[in-house]
Amino acid sequence: MALEVQILRDSDSFLALKGEWNDLYARAHDPHYFQSFNWIWAAWQENALPKGRQLFIVVCRENDRAVLIWPLMIQGRRLARFLSSDRGEYRDILVERSPKVDEWFAVAFETFREQSGVDLVQLQDVHQGSYLNRYFTEQCPGARRHIRSAPLIALDRWPDFDSYMASLPGKLRRDQRRQWRRITEEAKAEYEVVVAWENVLETLHWLYDTKLAWMSQRDLVSPSFDCDEYRNFLHHVCEDAFNNGSLVVSRIVSGAEIISASLSFVSPSEFTFYMFAYDERWESFSPGRLLMERNLDWAKTRGVGNFDFMHGTLTFKERWTDLSAEVTDYLVPCSATGSLLVAWYSSALRRRLLNMIWGSSSARAIGNVPEPLRSIGEFILLSRWGDPFEET
Repeated sequence: MALEVQILRDSDSFLALKGEWNDLYARAHDPHYFQSFNWIWAAWQENALPKGRQLFIVVCRENDRAVLIWPLMIQGRRLARFLSSDRGEYRDILVERSPKVDEWFAVAFETFREQSGVDLVQLQDVHQGSYLNRYFTEQCPGARRHIRSAPLIALDRWPDFDSYMASLPGKLRRDQRRQWRRITEEAKAEYEVVVAWENVLETLHWLYDTKLAWMSQRDLVSPSFDCDEYRNFLHHVCEDAFNNGSLVVSRIVSGAEIISASLSFVSPSEFTFYMFAYDERWESFSPGRLLMERNLDWAKTRGVGNFDFMHGTLTFKERWTDLSAEVTDYLVPCSATGSLLVAWYSSALRRRLLNMIWGSSSARAIGNVPEPLRSIGEFILLSRWGDPFEET
């Protein structure tokens, strides 16, 4: 039977897809919680819809059964992006395991280009192990790529947690033991994975507020983090993940006082370390490092294969591993105009112009914006003839 392609453009149609989405999620090859219906629905309700984005979900069916779902949103007139929370989660199509995957996606992509009317599609945070990474690497040589590293630990390389710890530098192991003695003796501190929802919610509020305060002190706060929409998004996805066993909220406490806490998502194959924070009054005890050690022990004890720190090369991640996966942002042309824009992004002239104006206040402001949104800002800054992503 021929492949049928449907485009969903409104919330009611999206919500009606929930049953098919959940069924496909169960059949897909090791999907991440970031691909679940509830994660993407919350991203639409709490992030994309309030910002005026247009819904564009590609659904492919074979024999009246959904075999591929590609959730997108259109920003302005010329740019499509993955439908997401805008906070750095991994993104991929949701697709059934089948030798027909390339055929299905080729039809989905062509339908998207014909019906969306955009010049560019921006695919952010595509993991090297994902289907889309393979497809665009092999099939779209004209796509612009920005590659980052996501540190990870292949825990299945060691028979047990003690063997893993023995592989780390002796100085780190000794300092961990010393800090555990100090914090246990002086604060009676202990590690726990939170199991009651009311305590999970309390910890999530503490984690968000403490993270926001830390970022504010360092002038790192972005509007997408410091907003009610993101708070609501976290609440919704965490409640769903808690109910289906995908959520791990852990903390180090001294009595009723939280010293450090983290939010993670877990599957049988992977522990994804999503967010953490610590009370800076306890900084001399290295509470973030102590929490990390116990999280790793928890994951290894439960047979999780990989511990994923997600992208970013902060020092605390590099202490625990020398491995990493590639995470790629793709900018893919969908028209002749899109090809010109991608060529401009990659041009030496653009880089020279940026160097000339980099001292300006507007350029410094754009410098604080994470890639790949920074690239959009750079284009806007340099384009005297108009904004290609202007929303009207």
